[in-house]
This record gives sequence, C-alpha cells and structure tokens, in this order.
Amino acid sequence: MKNIIHKCLPTYKVGEKLGQGIYGSVYRVNDGLKERAVKIVPLIVERSVDLPGPQALDSKVSMDFLAVQDYYGKIKGDGVVEIYDFHLVNKRVARDHAAAELVILMEYCQDNLNSAVVDNFPLEPSICISCMFQLASLIRRLVRIPGDVFVISDLKPTNILITTAGDLVIGDLGGLKRISSLSATIAAQFSPSWTAPEIMLRGDAPSILSTVYAFGLVSFFIWEGKQPYPEADFLSRISLIRDGGVKLSRQDIPSELRALISRCLAFNPKDRPRDFDDILNRLSEIKSQFLRNASGNKGILNQVKQEPRINDHNHLNYSQGSDNESVPYYANERLKNAKPGDQWREPFLAIEFVWVPSGILIFGDSRETIELDGFWISKYPVTQGQWKKMMNTNPAHFAKGDNYPVERISWNEAQSFVNNLNNKHSGRYVFALPQEAQWEFAASGANNSANDYSGSNEPDEVAWHRFNSDLSTQPVGRKKPNELGVYDLCGNVMEWCEDFFNTYDYNSSGSKEIYRVSKGGSWRQDPSSCRITHRHKAAAGLGYSDLGFRIVRNS
Repeated sequence: MKNIIHKCLPTYKVGEKLGQGIYGSVYRVNDGLKERAVKIVPLIVERSVDLPGPQALDSKVSMDFLAVQDYYGKIKGDGVVEIYDFHLVNKRVARDHAAAELVILMEYCQDNLNSAVVDNFPLEPSICISCMFQLASLIRRLVRIPGDVFVISDLKPTNILITTAGDLVIGDLGGLKRISSLSATIAAQFSPSWTAPEIMLRGDAPSILSTVYAFGLVSFFIWEGKQPYPEADFLSRISLIRDGGVKLSRQDIPSELRALISRCLAFNPKDRPRDFDDILNRLSEIKSQFLRNASGNKGILNQVKQEPRINDHNHLNYSQGSDNESVPYYANERLKNAKPGDQWREPFLAIEFVWVPSGILIFGDSRETIELDGFWISKYPVTQGQWKKMMNTNPAHFAKGDNYPVERISWNEAQSFVNNLNNKHSGRYVFALPQEAQWEFAASGANNSANDYSGSNEPDEVAWHRFNSDLSTQPVGRKKPNELGVYDLCGNVMEWCEDFFNTYDYNSSGSKEIYRVSKGGSWRQDPSSCRITHRHKAAAGLGYSDLGFRIVRNS
C-alpha cells in the first residue's frame, strides 16, 4: 500500500494505518508541512454481457473513477470530510476483469465521535445537545442537495470524525448513498449494530427514515457512552428496543429529548420523525427549554460547561469588540466579570453582542416576576450582509444594502440561520433566538428604565415607525441606543422570539397553525405597537417585509 501512495504522492511520508473499511484502507501521511489522510480503494470490474472485452472493462474502470469525483462534487461542503485530490493508479486489464486503485487525499481528523465520547464520558449536557444539533444539521444538508437525495447507510460514531476545528463530519464517503441509485442488492454497506430493523430484517433499501433510526442510536450513544441493551447481539437488540423501548439512565437528559430519541428508535418507520427538518425543529425547542430550565436550576447549571467544544484547549482567547478594545473570553467558562454593556464580537459574521446582566424582570402587561441569568444579545438586528454571508441568499424586500436589517424571514428560516451559526462554531458558543422574557429584559435596559420604548419615552428618538420611516426599513444603528447600548429594539423590523404565542391557533381556513411571538414593532406600525411590552404573533412558516430577528448567546 505504501508503494501505491508513493506513486501518486511522492512528497508524502506514510505513517500508521488509521483504519480498514469495506471499501478500502486509510493511512496517515505527512509532507513535512501538513498532515493528511489517504484512502486506498480497490476498483474491480468483472467481465459481463455489458462488458464483453478488455476495451469495455478498461473504459468502465475510468468511468467509475470519474463517477467518484462527480459524486464528491455533489456532496462536498459542511459535514463531509474535505477531499483534496483523486488519483487512479495501477490500472490492470485482463480478458475477464479490470482493476485499479483509487487513491483519495483527504483531510486528516485526529479523533472520531466514538473516541471523544468514551475518552470524555460523561459529556456535559450542553456538549451532547450540540453534537446532536451538528449531526442532524449535516444530515439535513445532505438530504436536501438539489437534484439528488442522499442518505447515510452506515451512520455510526467511528464514521463521524472530528476536525481540528471541532466540527463533526462524515468520514466514510462509501456510506453515503444517492436514493435514486439504491436497491436491496447494491445497498449492502452497513454495520448491523447501527442499522434500522427494516434493513436488517426485511432487506429494505436505506432511506431517510432508516437514517433517522441510526441517528437515534448515535444520539443514545452520545449521552450514555454505549448502545441500548449493550449485552445483546444486534438482532436481539432490535427485539428489545421494539418490545421495551430504550432506557436512558442519565438524570440530566431533558425529558423532551428522551422522547425524541425514543421516537427516532421506533420499530415502525412511520412512527419516527418524518425527516431531519422535523428533528431540528424539535431540537430547537428542546435546546431553548433546556437553557431556560438550566438558568433557574443551579444544580443543572453548575454541571453545564459554558464552552461545549469537544477538542477545545483551555486557553485565553481575545475577541475584538466594536470599539476595537480586546474583550477577554475564557475557553472553559462564561465571562464571570462581565459588566452591563460589555461587548463581544462573534468571529465568523462579526455580529456584535452586548452583555445583559442577570436580574428580575417584571414581565409584560401581566406583571409576572421572572428571574433571568445574564446573556449576550446582538447589538443590532441581523443584517442583510450577515444573512448573505451565512445563507448565500438575500430574501429582503428592501434589498438596499448590507447594513439594512434582513426581513421576510420566517421563524423557521431564522432557526436555520441560528443552527448554521452554531455549527460554524462547533458548539463552542450556543446561539439562539431570544426568549420573549430575554428580549423584553434587554429592551428595558435590564430593568434600569421605566420607558415605554427601548431607551426613551419618545418613540422618534429610538424607533423607526410608520410616521418617520418613509415606509421602509432603515440602516441599523441610526437611532439612539438604550441604556445597555443596544439599538433598534423598537421599530425598524419586528423581531422573532423563540416562544409560542399560543401553542396552537387556527388560521383563516380553520386549520391548526403554529404561531410564534415577535416583539418591537416595525417601520409600518404605529408607535403604540412598538412599545416594549407589546406582543405580536406570526405563523412560524411565513416571512414579512417588516419582520426580522436578532440573536442571543446563552453560553
């Protein structure tokens, strides 16, 4: 194998063997400047009616080589191990077969999810939730590739690699399959212990629902460090899960998450979440509920690492605030000495955040008392420039410039933005839409103000509304900030919150629809609708030209 690598990669020294799979071997290589991994895959084509002679066999090997490159071109991106080059070497053509070796130069990942869980068990709850988010997000990206639907037929912790940046990626490309190419006979690459019952018992082809089942098994492993019923063989395990469900022993697992994992592991595929959009929507709600409960339960909060990054080093980082002063952030804990109005800049999109201290909120017109832990809130609404950099689109009706707030964003789309941002940081920071109580507490200047509007009792000072906006959005940050230094909380665009307005409501056709809270009023509304305590509702799947969002960082 080393001779094969040297033929196409002569500058690399071959190190230890990293693994052996159904479709090839993987080695660690180094050229003195960088480390890479090399996978060697035998390509063998046998003579048949369609391939009757040496010329046809030779051509088929070359076509298979090109097909692998085309295949990776479709799936490459976030969540898939990076490939740097492909080589075809040692082609041999005989009367009855042709063979060659496919050599793939790829990203070297020092660790995989299996080792990370076992070596660091038990992982903190925030890390477990982050891992599930990343994994569900990368699978969703693959199954939504335009023109093709891919599934992962061999999803298991050893095939989920951890990059040097801390991202989870699928490392075994042979386990990715295009649904249109699947049949019960060709979809044979799977590991029985991590495979859905319909594949093992009936020989069904892999599907999105079988991937949901494997996701449930991997999620169970993330929390428990083992599979359900570890003493059983894979066939007995299927029966035990079917008859008795799964039992998660850890007491720090949110109950809603227990239910989600159990649903993923339903014996009947129809009883599982229908797709990974469904899973991510549930995880968004679970994450928000978990953070809210943790803030009111010190027993849980003390167990949560504030920097949930699997391979992080405990060192002191510095990020630049908007005033170019260095703001320290410790890699393993929240800023304990943060003061009201302190600033921090998110490194990928340069979103500026302001610290909101812990305190007591007299909530809304109901005057309910709520205790809140401190959190970071974005200084401005998310802008069109930030949205474009993250999502590669600009849905705004008023597409006037990067410094204008993005709008026409549904609640679901805002969640996609948040999920993508969380994935960019590999769980190092946990971003979310603000809870309604968080939004209102920040808008009130952490209750240092009795103003009707955020920063003033005069709406013209702090808000763009229907009488001063020229019936359009305006660039962020042009009005006066509130006491903490946060802008545009009232007016300009309404802002999505995490919360349900009511759990369900009925739309004009009489069908049930999910509505979410938005706050702050907008450019087209009267000043009275821009008051801090005013609540708006909107269907979670719809976007409007006066509806945007900002985000919070909870850890």
